[in-house]
Amino acid sequence: MNQHSLLASSHQPKLYLKLADAIRQQIMDGAFAANQMLPSETDMVTKYGVSRITVRQAIAVLVEENLVKRIQGKGSFVKEMNFRQNTLGSHDLLLDQDERDGRQSFRVFDYELKAPPKHFRNIFMLSEGAKVHSFRRIKYSENVPVMLENLLLPEAYFPDLDKKGIETRWIAKILNEDYGVQLKRMRKTLQPIVIGSREARHLSVAPRSVGLLVDRITWDGDEHSAPVLITRSIVRGEHAKFYVDIKYEEANGES
Repeated sequence: MNQHSLLASSHQPKLYLKLADAIRQQIMDGAFAANQMLPSETDMVTKYGVSRITVRQAIAVLVEENLVKRIQGKGSFVKEMNFRQNTLGSHDLLLDQDERDGRQSFRVFDYELKAPPKHFRNIFMLSEGAKVHSFRRIKYSENVPVMLENLLLPEAYFPDLDKKGIETRWIAKILNEDYGVQLKRMRKTLQPIVIGSREARHLSVAPRSVGLLVDRITWDGDEHSAPVLITRSIVRGEHAKFYVDIKYEEANGES
């Protein structure tokens, strides 16, 4: 889609909100990596055919949503996630309970086999021209949408992955049962955000509701192997409950 067509309509929402939606979607899709500088005001004015004040208003929205930071004299940058975990031992409490109770369901609303953004290609250790499966799906708990998820998996590892399987099972079960892949390690980052209008429609919440942005990189081997799965999820705020098990070494003598 031509970028100008994203902003061509004169209907609501306001132009700067539509521009914020377009930039936010690129961030969610991984077109910009953490700490990467966004295009300059001049470049955005040219690319989207809008005024400088519209660009500034759109960036202000993304700053308020905790997705972008401004650095005076340098520009606007994608914010790095705030909280990190390096273990498979901690999971989303609600989603785990749903899995045990069988109350969860999924709906895939978009699929594409595509070349990933460069930094995702580097994370996957893929050669130029390699493709990934890109799934967008909504996770439901008792028919209520609670999570919007984007999954990326290398085509080379999972050549016949299809939409039907993604709609019926948790991804870890699919990889284990269909491909014999046992997930061994995950890096998870969490960041509170304000949910944008496009994502709010999928989650059936009001725009600018509070949510949690969750990024996961998952491996089936050690830290030197290539990951097999990258996910980016937005969880509705009232459903974003997590627990972490922490073991204290007795030798530390701390409580």
